[in-house]
Amino acid sequence: MSDDLGFLYRLANANDFIAVSTLAAETFRESWTEEGNETDIDQYVNDNFIVGKIIEELADANITYVIALHNDEPIAYLKLERNLMPDNYHLEKPVSVSRVYVRKLYQGKQIGSVLLDQAIAIAKKEKYKTMWLGVWNQNYNALRLYERFCFEKFGVHRFVMGTAGSDDYLMMKKI
Repeated sequence: MSDDLGFLYRLANANDFIAVSTLAAETFRESWTEEGNETDIDQYVNDNFIVGKIIEELADANITYVIALHNDEPIAYLKLERNLMPDNYHLEKPVSVSRVYVRKLYQGKQIGSVLLDQAIAIAKKEKYKTMWLGVWNQNYNALRLYERFCFEKFGVHRFVMGTAGSDDYLMMKKI
């Protein structure tokens, strides 16, 4: 699928492991450079975005990555994980959205919105009932985006990155 601005959106496949790993590490660093120290960020990236981990996730039938490209260059992505339940909560037939990351150069172009639209379409097609996510309580741009998509706060959980931690809102929407 492509949009009016020339961005292409598609599901990642097993051959996209390097592109997803690289994009994930780069966009995470762009987003957190001012928020945490470099050691914590390095550890988080090494634990979550190394090629081997991404290969495993791309092979997992419960995980889907939706990626956005511009001129064949990966510029944004979203991770959708089926049947994942937030700790200490019970949601009806849940699907989780995480890692909605857009390279800074491309932010403000509605790319995150298109990625969310696609995630919602996948969840509806697969008959999931509840979509949920965690978002840093001070990420005001992301909070506005999720609220526009009718996500509502239902709890809080602690996000830990090395020695740093933050309170994240848990948000959900019925599908």
